[in-house]
Amino acid sequence: RKAKGAKLKKPQKIFFLFAESHGQAPFDEPYSKLNLMEYSKRFRQSEHTVAINNFLPGGMISAPSLASILSGIYDAGLQLNENHDFWQGHLPTSLPAQMSRLGYKTKFWYGGGLNWGSLEHFVPAVGFDEAYGGPDICYAGAPATWLGIYDHIFLAEVAKRIENGDGEQPEFHFIYTTSNHGPYNLPYDEYGADLEKIMPEAPAELKRDKTPRRKMQGIWYTDKALCDFIEEMQKAYPDAMIIVTGDHTTGLLPYNFGLVKREEASLRESVLTSFAMYQREHTAE
Repeated sequence: RKAKGAKLKKPQKIFFLFAESHGQAPFDEPYSKLNLMEYSKRFRQSEHTVAINNFLPGGMISAPSLASILSGIYDAGLQLNENHDFWQGHLPTSLPAQMSRLGYKTKFWYGGGLNWGSLEHFVPAVGFDEAYGGPDICYAGAPATWLGIYDHIFLAEVAKRIENGDGEQPEFHFIYTTSNHGPYNLPYDEYGADLEKIMPEAPAELKRDKTPRRKMQGIWYTDKALCDFIEEMQKAYPDAMIIVTGDHTTGLLPYNFGLVKREEASLRESVLTSFAMYQREHTAE
């Protein structure tokens, strides 16, 4: 909703954060002891943030979900990003094309290489003015998973380039991260992911078990990196609109440590991704 009596001005910057595996389940009450979404919960608590706790992704895996968001066509198993017809132009439902018609310069940022999923062909065709892959913009030898540059490094570089490239034209930035993905082998301890401090009330056996421990650290780390970026953009661009969602969700939570009375994910936990939207002239009512 718009703040009462306020006339909404066109934001100079719109950030669409498309976060790898940023699902709804870690926000849900049964998993509050895990505290995995500590920073996103803080973002959602703002009176200017609207969050939807029942939000479907555009597809069940990464590429179809991304193609759906960008093209405006829900995933129907057509692999639009790999379809040569969609390398030649776009439909009126294209998200970046609509943003262009609203006067925004459109930029696509991906933590991995643009050769993944034929993004080097699909992204320009769908209407983006500019597109950048993490390995192309980050320093040589920047640490990376098999998917892309570590989120905090990638997002810091994106932030720097956005701030250094400021012009008069409004900008729409679509930013896709990669780190919340197996095998979860980043040096999480170096990045502050101390589970004893993050989740003191969680079962001790969960925090001792190496495999779920590293996954929990990975989810917390990626959410912190995402929200660090959001805070920097809010300071640099106070009127910015910021949209946060996930490409999909998958196997995020541990089910064999007594957190819930079952040992498998519910349909809700298997499907729903996150959604939150912030703008300082909006109020959540």
